[in-house]
Amino acid sequence: MNPKLRPYMGLVAATLSFVPIVTSLYQGGETMQAQKAVIQNIEDASTKDIEISMRRAKTCIVLSLKTPMVDGAPVYYDEENMREKGRTLPVGTALCDVNGFTAINSDSGITDIRKVPAEQLRDYLFNVRKLQLPGQTK
Repeated sequence: MNPKLRPYMGLVAATLSFVPIVTSLYQGGETMQAQKAVIQNIEDASTKDIEISMRRAKTCIVLSLKTPMVDGAPVYYDEENMREKGRTLPVGTALCDVNGFTAINSDSGITDIRKVPAEQLRDYLFNVRKLQLPGQTK
């Protein structure tokens, strides 16, 4: 190799050795951006669920702990006595339970189940709406 080109060749070799490092850093940045986007989407969805749930909590009927909040399950006025008569709650009725779930009653039963922190929903139901658990006295 020509001695005059040797410093330039060393510079070219050093530059080429940084290409994989720069590429991996660039790809790592893209991965980080994608992860941040996924986290933001989850937080947005969670915030939306909380907003919807708390809006429903203003008028919801609190289901008994015996009534499961299961998609498609029918909801009756009186679980103990009305099941055989088939008198279900009206379509569009907001439902909630003390475990933090809210839903809407539809023709096909419980639908659009949303989750909110149970403490937040219980606080609203029992402190703001002043509801009581069955068997609880004032």
